[in-house]
Amino acid sequence: MTIRFSVAKVWDLNSRAGLLAAGWVLGGTIEPGAVLAGPDGATTKVLAVEFESPADRESGQTTLLLERTNPSPVAAETTLTVLSSPADQVTYEYLLVFETGERTPPPRTVMISEVTAGPPRTVVYHRGRRRWTFDRELGARLLHDDRNHGRTQPVSPAEAEAACRSMGTRLPSGTDLRQLVLAGEADLRNG
Repeated sequence: MTIRFSVAKVWDLNSRAGLLAAGWVLGGTIEPGAVLAGPDGATTKVLAVEFESPADRESGQTTLLLERTNPSPVAAETTLTVLSSPADQVTYEYLLVFETGERTPPPRTVMISEVTAGPPRTVVYHRGRRRWTFDRELGARLLHDDRNHGRTQPVSPAEAEAACRSMGTRLPSGTDLRQLVLAGEADLRNG
């Protein structure tokens, strides 16, 4: 579903770090960090979603603080389309997992953790099963339990790929990782 922002009014106040635009969010939610494009292709970034004012509540509008750009797509009576949002920009941390905190090679396995402020979203290569699986509990133990301090070593994706090859597997693509995480979380919710 495409998310859009229909601009009703725009204010360019020198005291603000960007343009204030009041309007209606259509088809979803807009968060800081989202990139919006106008009909001509010009883009702007959402710097903040302003606190809802009584006028906003009454009209059903939302006020966004948008980056000043040149050319700017922000104008009254235009509709901006969300090109990307922070949720689209998932990043991963690649870790080698060792038997002990001494990190004596070779690594026991490879773990990939989605960078998130919430609970761990980790995918681990299980050597015995010879497959990648979502494993929030193991990820939490390895990342946050002091008894496992030092057993993981952050590495680049290229170093993780080399470790995977030595274990007879390949590093999952970003799309594969995202599918493993989403399917694993769905399994947790559905019990």
